[in-house]
Amino acid sequence: MMNELNRRDLLGAGLVTAGLAGVAGLGSVPARGEPVRVVRQQGIPESIRFSDALASEVPTASALEVGPGLDELFGYRPSGKGVIAGLTSDPVAMIAGQLLVEAGATPILRWDHSYGAGRWTHRIAGQPGFAGVSQFTWPAVAAMRLRDELAGRAAGPRESVCASEICGLSARSPGFLVTWAFRLDGGVR
Repeated sequence: MMNELNRRDLLGAGLVTAGLAGVAGLGSVPARGEPVRVVRQQGIPESIRFSDALASEVPTASALEVGPGLDELFGYRPSGKGVIAGLTSDPVAMIAGQLLVEAGATPILRWDHSYGAGRWTHRIAGQPGFAGVSQFTWPAVAAMRLRDELAGRAAGPRESVCASEICGLSARSPGFLVTWAFRLDGGVR
């Protein structure tokens, strides 16, 4: 199992991500330049890679660090317009979803990522785009897909299931993660 990411993996992930996302699409921003708050779960390598990738592609993105006690989620009271999103473990996704819906936010998407039989399996909306990518690359691909969704370039509502190439599971990964996003319409407190 890999516990650390080396320079070669980062460079390879960047090249594959650029190829999958399409070089022409890089640098685009979400519709209406809306602010994006990215929930970044400490200690979960996939969440950190997703957050870093989304922040590098969306100039209006800022991070909300969530520790093991999830206190930051319970203390977070969204206000104004924008989007809050994350690639987190299921307890974080579930708690965030409940709190945001109670506060009046609208769900945009939920994609499930589960590890088994040596692969990551992704259940996503729209076109498959995770097939064959490595354990290091797929969180960045998820960030690019979310960016496209926010920019109005979504492929459509149909569900897709695809699997990544054979890879080890990081010792710090829970093995089941969720990419999720909610839209705040300004009335949330």
